[in-house]
Amino acid sequence: MKLKLALIGCGFLNQIVAEAMRNGYLPEYELTGVLGRNEKNTLTFAERFLCRACKTIEELMALEPDFNTSIGPAHDIDALAGWLETGNNEFFCDTAGVLGDPSGELLKHPHVNCMYVSSGRTGQAFDRLSEKVLDNIETFLAQNS
Repeated sequence: MKLKLALIGCGFLNQIVAEAMRNGYLPEYELTGVLGRNEKNTLTFAERFLCRACKTIEELMALEPDFNTSIGPAHDIDALAGWLETGNNEFFCDTAGVLGDPSGELLKHPHVNCMYVSSGRTGQAFDRLSEKVLDNIETFLAQNS
């Protein structure tokens, strides 16, 4: 039996996830639905990746996903806390900021899994940013010497 995956947002991160699923990289998952801010983009995404386009979080959660993704805090904290208390729901985030809980209480929840490292902080990204900063310094010094 496949795990049901629901996506919150039609942006870059979820396009990567959906494309990976379509290309067979996540065979243990079934994409059940997507929720986005823009109805037209959500419909296009759903048609492209063969899943249901949802208009509300309630509609998306009615699909009973085992897993969902979001690039940032796109949820109501109280609703998330309630969701974590039902079934075997798990919440994964790369940083505490993405969890969106200023009290820090949800970080202690046994079904919240925080990696404390930004998913965009790769070695390549760090190297490219370092090169850009050094190039900017060299350009500034050359122009102001």
